[in-house]
Amino acid sequence: MSRQYTQADLAGKTKRELHEIMDELGLKFENGLAHGAYIDKILGAQAAKQPSAVNGAETADQARSAEEKKLDDQITVTSGASSRQYNLAGQTVANIRKRLVQIMNIDPAAEPWVNSEKTSEEYMTRAGDRLEFVKKSGAKAF
Repeated sequence: MSRQYTQADLAGKTKRELHEIMDELGLKFENGLAHGAYIDKILGAQAAKQPSAVNGAETADQARSAEEKKLDDQITVTSGASSRQYNLAGQTVANIRKRLVQIMNIDPAAEPWVNSEKTSEEYMTRAGDRLEFVKKSGAKAF
């Protein structure tokens, strides 16, 4: 089996690199999809190709517990029209901005808001948080 990629591995890849990975996995590349959709396809294909539990391998209950833990680490990140869930709970807003600036096209001047309240770049996110990068609209000239 080819290399196992994580969401973090794939998030930093270009669409061309994702296309190559999809070819490795025998997946059809569909033009026009969002970056995150390609990542979801790759992760889904990897999960489907995982061997079944044999000789002390992970049981279904353990796999379910791992999946539940992933959900426990999720936050929703929004920038403009882009909104997506990521397993980034426990990271600062500054780190999340740095990791997702290109993927989500985050404006450098956008202000961070968590759960509808303005926050600082040092805020440590928690599971279930809704992080929004909001760009102030311009003031009209008189």
